[in-house]
Amino acid sequence: MALRETITIRPFEAGDETAILAALNRPAPRGAIATPVRDVEEWRWLYERNPAGARIMLGFDEGGEVLAQCAGLSLRARLEGRPTTFCIALDGLNVRSERTGHLRRGLFTATCEAFREAWAGEGEGRYAFLYGAVSSTNPRLGRAPLSTPFLREGFAHVLELPCTPISHADVAVREVERFDGDAAEVFERVALDARAVLVRDASFLNWRYVERPGKPYRRALAYAGTRPIGVAVWRAAEYEGRPAAWLCEWMVPGGEPAGARALLAWVTECARASGLECVVLECSPFARDWSEFQALGFRVRRARHHWIGAAHSSVHDARFFARHLQISLGDLEFT
Repeated sequence: MALRETITIRPFEAGDETAILAALNRPAPRGAIATPVRDVEEWRWLYERNPAGARIMLGFDEGGEVLAQCAGLSLRARLEGRPTTFCIALDGLNVRSERTGHLRRGLFTATCEAFREAWAGEGEGRYAFLYGAVSSTNPRLGRAPLSTPFLREGFAHVLELPCTPISHADVAVREVERFDGDAAEVFERVALDARAVLVRDASFLNWRYVERPGKPYRRALAYAGTRPIGVAVWRAAEYEGRPAAWLCEWMVPGGEPAGARALLAWVTECARASGLECVVLECSPFARDWSEFQALGFRVRRARHHWIGAAHSSVHDARFFARHLQISLGDLEFT
């Protein structure tokens, strides 16, 4: 696909990563989409080693310079219990040419349209739902080209430290280097109550929280005897300028309050020992965990981001996903 015979829009091909990284790591022009700085190691982990693959559409000038990118990670999912694919949008790119100094503002829109035509929809190799996060201070940025309307506000649950010791009995918490079938067993129990959920099995969790370069995480499972009843992952970060424990992943099936308390006790004890001031997590207002976390001492605050999304399912619209999709801080960390 060519525009004015000087611009080419096409899917990613092996070798394009050099031009992509050069464009990603240039300062964004005023009014354009700001992208995270990524080095080659992080980029390869994110786009090449993701178990479900990636989707990248690029806009090039005649000199081979990347001027626009619409990209997303394919994520295995369950929709009403059936396997499907979702996609999280990230690294949207619209940059000024280093060679000519020109910024083609319509190019990003055309690249996003090509992205949707190639991969949106139902069936093999397509995604049924696309979502992402945008800043609440500029919530419209990037929404129109992607055709992703407002989905819902982001909310943070915050637990101040030190907190009242969290009691639990007959539950053992074991830190792990890698996840195995026990984590998959926990996910399958959680998925029974979820109408729209990402597949968080060992393959996904190891890629996401073990193999990621540059960001160390602590990982644990809770056990009642030999039976796994919960998974938690956290890392040290910041919240509102304060040292905080980001609770990035949380999977506890319904009816396992002792598992939830044991995992939260582990997180708070580790965080306090690390000199952190609070524990932070993301939770949907429609989720069962919303009220359960507040009962454990968390307080709800509006986050500095909104979630946007577009449904490409013949049965479910965006309102369905706004209500039923479970989102974690781990999803926000991609962006």
